[in-house]
Amino acid sequence: MSRVHREQRILILNHEYPPIPGGASILTGDLVSEIAKEHRAVVVTSGCAGAPRHEKLDGIEVYRVPCFGRRSAHLYPTVLSLATYVLFALPRVFALARKYEVVFIHSFAVIAGGVVGHIAGRLLRVPHFCTIIGADIYSPIQRRWLYRNRLYRLMVRRILNRARHVVSLSTEIKKQCRSIYKFDKPITVIAPPISASFCSLPREQSNEANGEIRICSISRLVKRKSLDTILEAVAHRNDPALRYLRRLGIEEQVRFVGHVPHAEVVSFVRQTKPHVFVLVSHHEGFGLAYLEAMACGLPVIAGDQGGQTDFIVDGENGYLVPVGDSRAVADRIRFLKEHPAVRAQLVARAYATAQEFTPARIANQYRKVYEEHG
Repeated sequence: MSRVHREQRILILNHEYPPIPGGASILTGDLVSEIAKEHRAVVVTSGCAGAPRHEKLDGIEVYRVPCFGRRSAHLYPTVLSLATYVLFALPRVFALARKYEVVFIHSFAVIAGGVVGHIAGRLLRVPHFCTIIGADIYSPIQRRWLYRNRLYRLMVRRILNRARHVVSLSTEIKKQCRSIYKFDKPITVIAPPISASFCSLPREQSNEANGEIRICSISRLVKRKSLDTILEAVAHRNDPALRYLRRLGIEEQVRFVGHVPHAEVVSFVRQTKPHVFVLVSHHEGFGLAYLEAMACGLPVIAGDQGGQTDFIVDGENGYLVPVGDSRAVADRIRFLKEHPAVRAQLVARAYATAQEFTPARIANQYRKVYEEHG
């Protein structure tokens, strides 16, 4: 029997973990919950307002360390917040590794969990697994100066080279890792899971679009998500009031609902009854929001750059359009409105695709990695 199965103690590192919002937080929380059914999991993450420094959630020990320089949990982490996570997480990891006699360390994101995992793994002589998730490796919008920095690239390559094994959320991130960091060791691509609440959704019939079509987009309000492309797409419709969006007259056509907790997304979609989900980001490490929309029974229009190209097949279970091309988005929206039969077919195929990404199925893929390389 492998050491992994005999000991069953895993230390998980990610600077984002529920209740902090965002894809990295959600995927780590869902995955750890499933892995914890067979292994003992201990999580070290960043602190946030309202969350205790230590708690036990469904058998998972969660420890939160101080984090400075992040004005809100809803915003992207800053360089300062990542640096302070490393600073405060390291001593906590050393103590917890000894307390729980961990078998191995698994970090999500090279920065900052991977830094902690690399140092702790080397000094404690514990295997370190690393999952690369997206912006830690590449983003065409965020911190482009960082990826061009030679010292940063050397640091990332060293962490990955010393890891027991590297996992990527998507083929796109794997490709960028090879290209930017010249990392040539094996990388296993394992997609993130959709939350259990999305897995249990019955497939609903697509709503009829009589007279108008409701567009839904769920994301952080940051430049990388390219929400301006969606607004411009709406403005391309032949309606003077809607064209006025270009002059910021958006009160009647666009509604910003603010933060919606992840646990309430399903009910939010059910209440608003959108006809289509649109998010044409400049880049996505994976694009979990698309899968969740597909599980909710929505046809999806996405950009053609990013991890979503692993599971969205243009014209089969969704649409891929050139990033930044608002007219292409408008054309697809118009087509879906005018062809309800096609929209229903997309919904059926999209729903079937989403069901392939259950937490149990994804966790089993990670267990195989642990068994093979642990």
